[in-house]
Formats: sequence, C-alpha cells, structure tokens
Amino acid sequence: MFSTLLVSAALCLGGDPDHLAKKLGHPVYAVREKNQALIVQTMDWSARARFKEAKFGDAEVTRRKELVIQAFEQKVHERLRPGYKVDLMGYPAYPWICEGFPDEYQWRGMKTDKIIKCYLGKVKPGLPAHLPPDFTSYRTATELWLGERIDFDLKDAICAATIEEDVHRSMKESMKAIHFEVKAMIWAEDRHWVNRVNPLRATQKKD
Repeated sequence: MFSTLLVSAALCLGGDPDHLAKKLGHPVYAVREKNQALIVQTMDWSARARFKEAKFGDAEVTRRKELVIQAFEQKVHERLRPGYKVDLMGYPAYPWICEGFPDEYQWRGMKTDKIIKCYLGKVKPGLPAHLPPDFTSYRTATELWLGERIDFDLKDAICAATIEEDVHRSMKESMKAIHFEVKAMIWAEDRHWVNRVNPLRATQKKD
C-alpha cells in the first residue's frame, strides 16, 4: 500500500502514514505540493526503491510518485557529480575531439563524424563546414562532450542503482573508459605533429 511506502517520511514528519498518503491526492494543490516536498526531503535509497516498485491506480499519486523519484535522483546527481572529473594526465589542454578515433567508433548511437559535428555545433552554432578547422573549438568540444558523458553515465548509474555504492562501482568503470579514450586522443594529437614537437608539449617544457 502507498501508506507503507511513506513510513519513513511520516515518522520524520510526525504524521500518520495513511493520512500523509491521502494528502498526496488531496484536492487542494498547495497541500499536495507541500507534502510532496516533505517526502523528497526525507527520502532515502530504501524508500526510493519501494516507490519505484509501487503501482497506484490514482493518476495524480502516480505522477507525483515519479516526480518524487526524479527529485531524489537529481539531488543525488548534484551531490555526487563534483567527485567525477576528467584527468588529462598532465596534458595542458583538452585534446581535439575524437582525434585518431576510427570512423566506426560509436557513442550513444553517434559515430565519430556525428560526435564531432554535434559538439562543434554546440561550441559555434552554424559554423560553416568549409572553413578551416578551429582547433581551439575542437578542444572546447571535447570538454563539453566528456562533461556530458559523465553526466549521462552518472544519471544512468543512479537510475540503475539500489544503493549508493552501486553508483560508485558503475562510475568507476565509466571513468576508466573515458580516461582510456582521453589517453588515446592525447596520443593521437602528439602523433599528429610527426617529427615536430607538439606546441603544447613545448610550452610545458618551457614552464
């Protein structure tokens, strides 16, 4: 029953679970909003798991159930996201996006050329394709792409997790894959200069 799902919230609020459950379907909008916010404040992983499994006949309660779950997952995302950062392994800037990647590489259904086009478009919308490459934009595109990868992976990890440790285990593998590809892009950029010194490496040596 819905009331069972709200035990932890009700105890924190000092109210009866059945009474609190009824308030989520209360005819007064302000009451529904207030109680929804209180449930979000008190929700933990255990309560979220029960919410996800629950089925309700009332459309309003069902809608608010989904909003509560989304709010909890967003709070977890905002709290954990700063802990996941790209390691450039001593390279002084983000490498060029997908540098050296094979054409058949795919990420979320996009091949290499579409990834490049997508994220360059976010850096400079409407940039004509015939212009010479702007490698500063390529680096910014890489930063955007990797940042969104972490966001997507963290969101997926939270949705699939039953406890917070599950999230960290999943993200450990995600970050490992990201850093493998960062290393590959850096290696390909160094290789681009053939017998010349990569200007970014030269700058490092002078510093």
